[in-house]
Amino acid sequence: MATRVLFSADETGHSMGYHTIATALRNAGMEVILGGSQIPREIAHTAVQEGVDVIAYRIMGAHPPTLVSRLVKVLKEQGADDIPIVVGGAILPKQEEQLKKMGVLEIFPTGCQLQSVVNSLGSISKRTISTSIEGGE
Repeated sequence: MATRVLFSADETGHSMGYHTIATALRNAGMEVILGGSQIPREIAHTAVQEGVDVIAYRIMGAHPPTLVSRLVKVLKEQGADDIPIVVGGAILPKQEEQLKKMGVLEIFPTGCQLQSVVNSLGSISKRTISTSIEGGE
């Protein structure tokens, strides 16, 4: 069973890295749903509709804590706050702690190693699937 990753972004610019990461995840055997540029409400809706294992949110042009707090709120409203979130992009060091407090599992600032993203998403998904199996779902 392939890991299902919803990969969304806050804007359409800076798309080379977005597509590079999506390709690397696919090459690692994950199923990547390209959400493109989406607002938090759209991300939550797509994640629920597609039954994803993890949400990967690339943020380059907006304030990451604001967008992630909105996403977390909408996921909770939809009963989907168990979907792990990872965030990458233009993340300032002082924002990382804020994002972690909101429940973001991993943060990938610009310039991070591609293989670390792939390894981390694979690890998060395995933990999620293992927890679901142990819980009897």
